[in-house]
Amino acid sequence: MPKDNLGPRLTDAIHGVHRAAQACEDLALTCARFEGQAEALRIEITAAEERHATATNDAQELADALVVLQGLEAAWKKTFENALAEVVSRGLSIVLGEPMMVTLESEVTRGTSAVRFRITTGNGEDALTTEIMGSEGGSVVEIAAFLFRVLLILARRPPLRRGIVIDESFRMVAEERIPVLAQMIRELVDRLHLQVILVTHITAFGDAADVVFEATKPRTMKPGQGIPTGEVRRVKTSYEERT
Repeated sequence: MPKDNLGPRLTDAIHGVHRAAQACEDLALTCARFEGQAEALRIEITAAEERHATATNDAQELADALVVLQGLEAAWKKTFENALAEVVSRGLSIVLGEPMMVTLESEVTRGTSAVRFRITTGNGEDALTTEIMGSEGGSVVEIAAFLFRVLLILARRPPLRRGIVIDESFRMVAEERIPVLAQMIRELVDRLHLQVILVTHITAFGDAADVVFEATKPRTMKPGQGIPTGEVRRVKTSYEERT
């Protein structure tokens, strides 16, 4: 091999080695970048797995808490319903003079909550249970509706004004039971600080009232016409004596 060809060939070989070394360095840098990205991905995956585990635990805790809350709600609801039924049962028994027990049955039909009211009269084998709206005479419905309104006012949060306006109610209550009913309303007013405004033709309620107004319909009064001021007069005022 001629000596004059050896120098260029060695030079080309050296350049090739340099190029190969540079390519190796570039490849090493690329691999390092990939390794860095892979490490970053591993860190993100680990963090995501930890978040997923935390979210799973939180979801389970929420599910467990929901079960507990639903149980508490059901227990509270049942207790509240039983308390309502007990108070109304006592009121009916006192006024009507016979054992009566009201029960409330909650149910959900087609996604809508509903409450059924049942009433049991009598004891033992003579006990009879019916829907409260189907009870005879209508007096049960009138008295129960009044007591439920009182309890609703007391149970509302935020509190409602403790005032009830009753128009021509208790018409189905037997005359001999009116004094007992009037006395019960009187005690509710005094103990619960209620104000009851009763519009009625039953004059016996006036004995238990603080203030009584009498409205007299003029003979010349036309249908739909308001009662003139001169036809309304105060016939009783005992509130000042009570306070």
